[in-house]
Amino acid sequence: MSTRLLIATIGGSLEPITASLLHWRPARVLFVVSAETRDSVSSQVVPSVQRAGWTDFDAGRYDLLAITDAQDYTGIVVQLRSLDGRIGDWLRDHPGTEVIADFTGGTKAMTAALALAAARWPCQISYVGGSERTKNGVGVVVSGKEQIVHAHNPWDALGYLAVEESVILFENGNFSAAAHILEDARDKMADASRKREFQAFAALCQLCECWDRFQHGEALKKLSAVQRDKNDLFALLGSHRSTALQSWLQQVDGKLKEIVSAQTDPAARLVFVCDLLGNAKRRFQQSAYDDAVARLYRAIEALAQARLHEHSFTDTANIPLEKVPEPLRIEWQSRASDGVIKLGLQENYTLLGALGDELAARFKEAGLDDPKCSPLTSRNSSILAHGYAPVGEAVASQLLNAALKMAALTESDLTVFPSLKN
Repeated sequence: MSTRLLIATIGGSLEPITASLLHWRPARVLFVVSAETRDSVSSQVVPSVQRAGWTDFDAGRYDLLAITDAQDYTGIVVQLRSLDGRIGDWLRDHPGTEVIADFTGGTKAMTAALALAAARWPCQISYVGGSERTKNGVGVVVSGKEQIVHAHNPWDALGYLAVEESVILFENGNFSAAAHILEDARDKMADASRKREFQAFAALCQLCECWDRFQHGEALKKLSAVQRDKNDLFALLGSHRSTALQSWLQQVDGKLKEIVSAQTDPAARLVFVCDLLGNAKRRFQQSAYDDAVARLYRAIEALAQARLHEHSFTDTANIPLEKVPEPLRIEWQSRASDGVIKLGLQENYTLLGALGDELAARFKEAGLDDPKCSPLTSRNSSILAHGYAPVGEAVASQLLNAALKMAALTESDLTVFPSLKN
């Protein structure tokens, strides 16, 4: 028994809608009608279908959606959105069913509106053509010569809309949202090759999302998937975008592996610092200044920790007091517990200064040691630290520049994600 749901616009010609109903034999029909065609469903369409052989097709098999103005395209689109819930309920109650949208009948505005609305539904597009037309092939279909044209999944054609929307999200750093849109579009498609292309783009978004969340090991796995399916990705994005993307993919494999290694290799921690600064720059570009400053604070702290490791201080949470140079040792003695002391960021640089390390001098030159005007003070009073005041652009910019100088880096040294702009 059929569990198909047919949504069909109704115009003045009976033959096309009769042909569609007889072809699909739906379990339920939603007729989209105008004021002019509303009564024709019961008075003409039903009798026509019954005469053609489907004798049990009656009023119990269909519902009507009456359009207020058959020429108001925008109004029709809005009214058709009311079908979203009904179609969702039908699919939930009839798993594995087919939804068919037939836009053959009705005004041009009704046809266009249903074609647009159908892009929101998991369905097939159907319309009635013909093997013979009047007026030397350019008129209406000759009665009895109707042919059903169907099996067109709208997402196979309209998927490019999801691609362009995802590109915008990708450019703004909303990688998770971009991947979700692409996967949703992929799942609605029927064409296997298009599905592969959309999956490849989703994998690129997931790669950048993992990287942006410091999940570097997962990002490395996603990179393997992107490189494996890059031909599908390039086919979807086009030659211009693919040229820049190809160059980026050739560079990032080694960089990601360096970052993963740096997390367990103290001698390579500067690679981790560089990645942190790149992440901070992306937050800055999104105007997420509190997030940017939190990352910059950690990067400056990590710089000190890496340098202290070179001086054999492997854990700044457990500094042996006996290894601290005089007179700093005496100053910190009262704070020691079991012969060790835990240091914060400022104290890390104080210890580096006592050790004669030039990084401490750079810290001071950047004005980061001044408790009154250091941008690090603004971080401590921010919402993401210990206070309630949001960080502004000026402070974030000042700290970004200071962190770059501390690390002896320029912005060109930072990790940059690919741009997909045309």
